[in-house]
Amino acid sequence: MSFLDKILSAKGGSASDRRKKEAGKNKERPETEKDEKSKAKEVRYATPEKILVGVLKGGHVTEKTSSQAKQNKYVFVVGKMASKLEIRKAVERRFSVSVESVNVMLLPGKERRRGNRTGFKPGFKKAVVTIKEGQTIEMQ
Repeated sequence: MSFLDKILSAKGGSASDRRKKEAGKNKERPETEKDEKSKAKEVRYATPEKILVGVLKGGHVTEKTSSQAKQNKYVFVVGKMASKLEIRKAVERRFSVSVESVNVMLLPGKERRRGNRTGFKPGFKKAVVTIKEGQTIEMQ
């Protein structure tokens, strides 16, 4: 008997023996356990409200964005993975307005120094949303 066989026998036999035992266990399992496991594997579809939760992070208010509000353009900080369509739907739902267009920009992080150490502020994605004339969004 080799050294490897001694180790395998101490663990409960060889790999092929263990597979046979496991196959026998699966056949003996009652039907209720199978039903519970199949329920756990069911695909749960997300509702549109759940999908749009992480899209809008907040408004981006600066002097420039305040002046753009006169042209019905509003700027929002959005999630990095948000698409134009998701941003459109999120703004229409949250503010009850009609969106004409969405332009997105991915801004890089800026380098910051403290003494002789350098680091980076995280970048972010912003969206410029144009809404139909006559509608407004209250930005705070």
